[in-house]
Amino acid sequence: MIRISIAVVLVLGSTLTAQQPYGPGAPGTGGVTPTLACGHAWMGNASFALSVQGVIDLVPPNFFLLAPLALSGPAGSPGAGAAGFPIPLGFPPSPALAGLAVYAQVVVLDFPTAGSPAASRGLRIELGLPPLVFIGTSVGGSADPGVFVDPLALVLTAQTPGGVDNSTDGVFAHGGKDLYVGSSITNTVRRADTTVNPPAWSTLYTSAGNGCYGAAHDPWTDRLYTLTNPGTTGAQELVALDANPASPGYGQRIGSTTGVGSGLRMERWGLSPSGRCAALVSGFTTALNVVDTDPASPTYLQRLVAAAIPVDFPGQLIYATEVAFTPDDRIALVLISSGEIARFQLDQSTWIDHDPNTPGIQNLSGLAVPPVALGGNPQAIEVSADGRFAIVCGGGGRVGRLDFDPANPAAYAWTVFSPGVTLSNCYDVDLSPDGVVTLISYTPGAGQAVLLDATLGTLRGTVGLGTATTNIYALAGR
Repeated sequence: MIRISIAVVLVLGSTLTAQQPYGPGAPGTGGVTPTLACGHAWMGNASFALSVQGVIDLVPPNFFLLAPLALSGPAGSPGAGAAGFPIPLGFPPSPALAGLAVYAQVVVLDFPTAGSPAASRGLRIELGLPPLVFIGTSVGGSADPGVFVDPLALVLTAQTPGGVDNSTDGVFAHGGKDLYVGSSITNTVRRADTTVNPPAWSTLYTSAGNGCYGAAHDPWTDRLYTLTNPGTTGAQELVALDANPASPGYGQRIGSTTGVGSGLRMERWGLSPSGRCAALVSGFTTALNVVDTDPASPTYLQRLVAAAIPVDFPGQLIYATEVAFTPDDRIALVLISSGEIARFQLDQSTWIDHDPNTPGIQNLSGLAVPPVALGGNPQAIEVSADGRFAIVCGGGGRVGRLDFDPANPAAYAWTVFSPGVTLSNCYDVDLSPDGVVTLISYTPGAGQAVLLDATLGTLRGTVGLGTATTNIYALAGR
């Protein structure tokens, strides 16, 4: 009989983002690579657990993850074994512990090749503060309200008028202690200290040129990125900032691209999960620009790819509304206002065609086979941590789930959610590691946060945001 053992190495590390896979795995018998995953590692989460899938289930059907555990699945079937290991985090939140991290990897004593066991990708897990959602607005004047919501208790915890004037996008960092938000009016990146309530705002960075669009954090290097005109080229560039609070250069510009935004109006961009590249798109959807954001690379902050974006409905006035990456950095997804998603496969430098029987490239749209009815004016897309699905929402109030097969980029399935509440002007979405979808929706006179189950799309609850929050653009969750 063959015995399966799985070892997980837990090592305290520096500040990292929550639950992020990294590095390659190694397939076992049958060519299946084990997958290690976990829930949301926030202090006080008594339901936190690690889980493993894709393990060959041999006899006796158990593995060791600090203790023997039974594997499910028929014995002897490659990839059929799975199990979970609860690690309750039922202790009070402490800002001093927020940002501590562990690295974990599953190694299976399954040797399809002599001397080479099966193994999962590495998983880095950040210990964080309890869930919190920030919602940014632009309502006129300089006192735009920033709203904070507790997604567990479904209550509004704070309103901070004047925190950010015209929020563009934001990101939590350092275990959720810090929130960074770009402002397109004041040309700044603002920081909120969320260890106090209401959160305390300050300015991290002031651009020499026009507004700061978005904010993304690379936890490996503790660098923050924003899109702005830093005053070096007269155009919008991707700017890298020192985001280490202990650094003497905290908040200072480390570097920026040169000429990437020349002659273009750029506002939409995204940083890959690994932090090694970023994708920028021009406002009226002419090109995808991929930039190297790996500080160890000789081409750091240089453009690697400039690819014309295919569109299925070129006769319309269209623009790119958001860009996102799969967690393995293989595919960039460009969301387009005409109701389509263009997918660029970075490892092959090609656009993915969703109808091989028709000449040219067909995006994920009504022209794809099978068709994908995203609805008019889709505005936001969020890819899950495992890359198996994405949530898409839009100004027309439609929200749905797009399922993928990471092993087969051409495979997909689109499901429209029917949560039973009226949705309109859904301009952003957040997806938690525990599968909770948070949408922002507003109608004249009021805004609300809507929480859904990511699998079924069923309603988990709503939170009213007050009559002042009627023009909502930014959403960030920890």
